[in-house]
Amino acid sequence: MTRAEYKRTTAAQLAGRQGIVNRELANGWTSIKRGTPVVIRGKKRRIKGGSGLVVETVRCECCGVKVFMTAVAPEYVDLLDDDSSSSASTR
Repeated sequence: MTRAEYKRTTAAQLAGRQGIVNRELANGWTSIKRGTPVVIRGKKRRIKGGSGLVVETVRCECCGVKVFMTAVAPEYVDLLDDDSSSSASTR
């Protein structure tokens, strides 16, 4: 997802969309490996700490863990589904 796409898309339009992480992500608690499928939960507003996507990994089949990460740069997530079908129906 490009920065321009991110800016013109609302949090409601992004919520529930699926994507793949295209580089390793890490914060102080956890990391998400490149190629991991994620679900976008929304946008983090620009408050202390930056802005970006809020993502959630798919639940691990072996241990049941889900990882949430905020302020993920939109360039780090490749969207899987095309939202053009829903936007075409609103025209």
